[in-house]
Order: sequence, then C-alpha cells, then structure tokens
Amino acid sequence: MDTARLNEIIGRYPARTGKILGILEQVQREFGYLPKDILKYLA
Repeated sequence: MDTARLNEIIGRYPARTGKILGILEQVQREFGYLPKDILKYLA
C-alpha cells in the first residue's frame, strides 16, 4: 500500500461528516478497485 498516495487523497477532503465516501470513490478511481489493506487503513 502506498500510504503517501493514500494520505494525499485523504488530505483533499476537509474534515466533515461523510468524507469517507469521497475518499473511497477517489481510491477506487486511482487504483481501479478498493484494496483490502486500504480499507483496513481507513477503518
């Protein structure tokens, strides 16, 4: 897992309710799927 890349994606979304959906959508766009290790990291 590229945590630097993932943290960059997370940083694009200001702290607010519901931001996880936007993060998951962006991860899926960039990776083409939702890797299990990233889901664990975000949990």
